[in-house]
Amino acid sequence: MNKKLATSELANLSQVMACIMVIISLIYAITEYNQQRLIDTSEIDSTLYRSSEEFNLRIASDPILASLIMRAEKNTDTLNEVERFQYTRLRLNDFNNWEKAFDYHNEKRMSDSNWKLWNDAYSVNAKQMPDFAWEDNKEFFLSSTPGFIDLVDQAIYEN
Repeated sequence: MNKKLATSELANLSQVMACIMVIISLIYAITEYNQQRLIDTSEIDSTLYRSSEEFNLRIASDPILASLIMRAEKNTDTLNEVERFQYTRLRLNDFNNWEKAFDYHNEKRMSDSNWKLWNDAYSVNAKQMPDFAWEDNKEFFLSSTPGFIDLVDQAIYEN
């Protein structure tokens, strides 16, 4: 009888040890996941920031490009057809980055507070653009992220 009791106790002890190992493994997996998520979030912000920084430095270092942007945002009548096309394609980069931020937020890879900062920045920027910048680029987003076109329309045309 003692031998059976000892065997059942060992079986119970091994089950308890197995449960403890599973719990430890789960804690480790959750910790690793959260760490990777922090890296992803940091990289997302860095990617968006670098893209904005490159664009701004390009404008600041190119007087012809800066002049084009200033004329487009002050008086669109001064633009010829080629300049309007250049300006529209130039601003496509802004809308692409805005859409990336929108996607990251929808995928829960960007916090609500970071999304608010990026969305506010892109909204302010878009309001300074002539309407044709968005209208001429909108077609590129028709089959992309649901809700993005409405978001941009609302940011530009409402308020």
